[in-house]
Amino acid sequence: MGEGLKAIHEKINSAKMDNVDKTEFQDAYQLRFIGKNYAKFIADLPTETLLVPNTEWNNLSENLNSQNIFITGDNLPVLKHLQNAYYNSVDVIYIDPPYNTGSDGFIYNDKFEFTDEQLKDTLSLTDDEIKRLHSINGKSSHSAWLTFMYPRLKIASKLLKDTGVIFINIDYNEQANLKLLCDEIFGERNFQREIIWRIGWVSGFKSGENIDNFVRNHDTILYYTKCKDKVFFNKTNAYTTQEDFGSRFNSFKDKNSQKVINPKQVLLKDLIDMGIDKKKAQEFINKADTIGLPEKYPIEDTWNCSSYDKLNSIAIESFSHEKVSKMLGIDEFKGQKSIKLISRIIKSSPNKNAVVLDFFGGSGSTAHAVMKLNSEDGGNRRWILVQLDEPTWEVDKSGNKKAKENFEKTYNAGYETIDQVSRARIEYAAKELGDTSGFKHYYIKEPNAVTLDKITEFDPKQPALIAEDMVEELGGEDVLLTTWLVADGYKLTDKPQEIDLAGYRAYYCDNSVLYLIKQGWGKEQTQTLLNLAGKNKLNLNTIICFGYSFTLESMEELEINVNQSLNHVKVEKRY
Repeated sequence: MGEGLKAIHEKINSAKMDNVDKTEFQDAYQLRFIGKNYAKFIADLPTETLLVPNTEWNNLSENLNSQNIFITGDNLPVLKHLQNAYYNSVDVIYIDPPYNTGSDGFIYNDKFEFTDEQLKDTLSLTDDEIKRLHSINGKSSHSAWLTFMYPRLKIASKLLKDTGVIFINIDYNEQANLKLLCDEIFGERNFQREIIWRIGWVSGFKSGENIDNFVRNHDTILYYTKCKDKVFFNKTNAYTTQEDFGSRFNSFKDKNSQKVINPKQVLLKDLIDMGIDKKKAQEFINKADTIGLPEKYPIEDTWNCSSYDKLNSIAIESFSHEKVSKMLGIDEFKGQKSIKLISRIIKSSPNKNAVVLDFFGGSGSTAHAVMKLNSEDGGNRRWILVQLDEPTWEVDKSGNKKAKENFEKTYNAGYETIDQVSRARIEYAAKELGDTSGFKHYYIKEPNAVTLDKITEFDPKQPALIAEDMVEELGGEDVLLTTWLVADGYKLTDKPQEIDLAGYRAYYCDNSVLYLIKQGWGKEQTQTLLNLAGKNKLNLNTIICFGYSFTLESMEELEINVNQSLNHVKVEKRY
């Protein structure tokens, strides 16, 4: 069962870490970075945040029974909320985290709510090590990035099924560090392949990037399994199928040879697919000879079609920002991942009912890819997306709200946060594909400092009545119920049954667990509960009570009567 807010708050403040890497500063073959012990520490901490359902949205007919989930907020507390309910439940994880390029906006921000003395006591750090730990805050160093990624990947590994797989997009800035980090978290033996994703065809065009006389025209996808021996790969629906490439190249084959193609024609098609005007694309193609593009490529040498039944180590797919642009009328989301690429990644899993998780949701490409794949093969895959509500605006020197640089069209189109863009894109894509699966929406809420102080100071032994309604102060019944259900192992798509107990609304799960959250419980409710249970009309093994909503008298009466009449039933108080 989950913990009450007070217990969580106290656990955070008194947390001790048992799995600190004692050899962190000793010579050994390992990945070492400033903040590693702290990263392990915060991965194990519970979250004080609450999960808030978007009730109005979730109750719409198209979303009411949806199995898809969109969560707005910082993905670390979100993952902590999900880890009990979705433990060993996810088939495929695909993420595109910040690359830490220095220009992608990544900054490591941590509240560091622990005093230096608490950090010394908890992590056994020296003064110098604590100083170094603080030094990464507000920075984009390698250590800062690794400290950011470690707890997220650690929890993600718990969510994966034993047959699950994870694909992580990255570029050269952190690729080597990420490989070592994943080797530690997932195990080196579970590393499958490094997939090279060709993101640009030629120098300086579209996604190609000139850096120090080199053109960066590829990114990397690291591919790991949860348990290598238990993974079954879908070879029929593989990453690069014969049908995919056959239909693409047949019309380009040279009449004098079945093993060569005209690369200009392939490039022209790719440029048009990327949303480039055909006339402009053709003008560019006409200059191909002057930039050294060869006339012909051997199919087998370039595409390795003989291995069509396996995941290829080189993926050549275009970006999909044109999808966002066409759907939403904005063109600032450059570099969005290819829907076809993500679909093929997901398709490598043989489970057409797979659960697909992306906790760096961005503009929603993964949800789009899942819906598209389902429409193509009749699958019933479900997706879970997490995206931070990063603002597209800022306040200028005069105190006025204005669009951030490179987000003028997005902000002017009415999208104030990136997660709004993502959800809008998913809605448009669903209409385009005829997908009616809908999605449920939740967001993360952090209780304010005043509320947390009240939680900490509350003394359940005092006989005084509760002066304030803590349920409402924390956001209402739906918020507490959602947060507790997920902590207790119920999925966000599970629906508790509402039960009327003499005018008091209770929530019933698993034909055994009863949640009593709001104020108003008294003798009449206790008697009604005992009568239903005594007549075998209500099966119970646990009653969970929100302690702030009960007077001392009503709680004692419930506990005593349940103990006497239903001695097999446990009453659990949460504060």
